[in-house]
Amino acid sequence: GDTARWCGAEWRRVGGTHWRFRGSSAQGVWEFLQIKVSLPTTRGALETWLLIPSWPLFHWYYVLLNMTIGIPHFIAGLRRFVKHSMIPSAQEFMVIGWFGACVCVVNSIVTSGMLGVTHVMMESLFGFFGFLCVLCACALQGRTFMYGMWVYCVVTFASFVGLRISWDVTIRASTLNFAQIMAALLVLGVTALRLRAMRWSKKLLWQDQIHYNNIWKSLYESEDGKTCIEHLEKVVRMIGLDAPKDCKQHLRLRADELAPSLQQKYLSQVSGNRAIYPLFWDLQHWYIASRPDPKRAFTSIDQLYAGSAISHLLLLDKVKEWADRTAGMVELSAAMHRDQQPKFVRWSHIKEDLMMRERVRWTSMKRHKRAMEKLVRSYGNAPSLLLDVTRFCLVFEDMSSLTNCLGIIVTDENVRVERVKNRMSPAYDFSETGGYRDVCVNLRMTGQQAMCLGAELVICEVQLLMLDFARLKTAAGHLRYVQVRNSRGT
Repeated sequence: GDTARWCGAEWRRVGGTHWRFRGSSAQGVWEFLQIKVSLPTTRGALETWLLIPSWPLFHWYYVLLNMTIGIPHFIAGLRRFVKHSMIPSAQEFMVIGWFGACVCVVNSIVTSGMLGVTHVMMESLFGFFGFLCVLCACALQGRTFMYGMWVYCVVTFASFVGLRISWDVTIRASTLNFAQIMAALLVLGVTALRLRAMRWSKKLLWQDQIHYNNIWKSLYESEDGKTCIEHLEKVVRMIGLDAPKDCKQHLRLRADELAPSLQQKYLSQVSGNRAIYPLFWDLQHWYIASRPDPKRAFTSIDQLYAGSAISHLLLLDKVKEWADRTAGMVELSAAMHRDQQPKFVRWSHIKEDLMMRERVRWTSMKRHKRAMEKLVRSYGNAPSLLLDVTRFCLVFEDMSSLTNCLGIIVTDENVRVERVKNRMSPAYDFSETGGYRDVCVNLRMTGQQAMCLGAELVICEVQLLMLDFARLKTAAGHLRYVQVRNSRGT
């Protein structure tokens, strides 16, 4: 225990007199800790104690650390009131603050180790890992922020328990400060709200998911339907574009950045017809048409929309051609009420009727508001990941027509297919889309018109959909989907 009798006297163990900064409080700024020590037993040996903190250690660990965190966060809070492009964003101020905190903690570890103040060194070491997690969370943003905050809370709690065990558990040697407690409450609160939103969204789409699943099961359980679905899987595997891959919007490859041998080869091919625009030729920006640069992706959403506007017009003609050849159906603008089912007709039946053609509801380009939502929520502000700014949908009455259309798209010489998502496969996780299934084709227009207009590298999307699934996509159902999408933050 802490007390013992020896040589007729009572002895009480008090431990080493180590100091610890508490902050301004009614009990004082500094506190002394009772930490287990091993006293020397050799006659005449002395044990020295540091009763006051050294100047560099105090300022690195207690003064500069709090300043590097507090001041940038205060400025970040005021950043919303200052509109100037030259001033860093609030997120950048937070990253600067936590980076400075990591630097201060590293200096504290080195200084306390050199001075032999082991308890401060241990606290600084555990604090460094926690600060590093917060730094990464602030730098990466999005979902990673919450993951980083969770790791920070776990590391903080582990350091709290570890220091309490390594020191005397009967004395308050390590405590959780106010900032750590608030971080834990933030993480727990946001996580609880997130789980609640996910549960609510799943419940909201439950009825739609049941209807979609019943349609797919009835299709798959029929002999012809199962055969067609299996044949579709074989076709998709044969195409070889169903595997997940890094599909992005890339810019043209520049010949002036190639190796000298490849550069001369390219220039010899275009010198006769001057296929390069004169201004780019004079600037020595020699872009190679139809050759994406794997190192240069779209960074401007305005540039992406400019190319998508051209691709939208070119792809519309192709969609009409594919629909005519494969009995594809299009939607008419007859459904005015939310619960009214949309009406679909074959394009081949109405292509010569001017009045009916005007009633066709061709899919418009993605709205700017939705594009910005996806950039912030899902794509980390990377416009190159937006692959559906230009999108169209074709509806089919049977699986054989759908599979036939997919084959025609893949073999079209004016199109290059980049990726195929077969959501009709039994292996597909239907919970990701609330039971909704289709075949999603990402492609590029590679014809002469697209190359002349500089839009041959813009990736578009074509959805091949069964008629029964299309009929369930009512306005009310879409409204529920939008509510779920907003609650999930996708």
